[in-house]
Amino acid sequence: MTDQYSVCLADFQTQLKTLASPYFPAVTGRAAGWQVSENDLIPLEGGDYFVVTRPGPFKQVRQSDFQENEWHVITVLYMRYVEYDNLWSTFRPFRSDILALPDTSPLRTHGIYNQTFAAQGEPGFVIDTKTREYTDLVSQILDTTIYQRVKMR
Repeated sequence: MTDQYSVCLADFQTQLKTLASPYFPAVTGRAAGWQVSENDLIPLEGGDYFVVTRPGPFKQVRQSDFQENEWHVITVLYMRYVEYDNLWSTFRPFRSDILALPDTSPLRTHGIYNQTFAAQGEPGFVIDTKTREYTDLVSQILDTTIYQRVKMR
């Protein structure tokens, strides 16, 4: 049986990679979109913008011949900054372009019929847990909800 969450996650990651220009470009030895990953360590590997995804809660409602799925994907946005002065004016367009994806690159395969985002808190500075010093990254956690209806028989 197909893991419907994995199918939806793959579609979501492909959707994010449509933002390769300007956020997720190819670099030497890596294809465009390498900054979109389930690997929490990817922001430490260079680049300026990253999205890390993880499974979140879900809801399934089974009907006689179909199933309604509500998949939550924990979506962590990371942005590297050089100067504090223009930090938030640079972060806002990055976040805005991701929030616009349901309109600019909608998910409409594998029974997906809707997608929403909700912030799980304010954006903030990433602090190194070992040194307790600020890194050169800011982040914000979003709850991405993907709504899917699949035929069961």
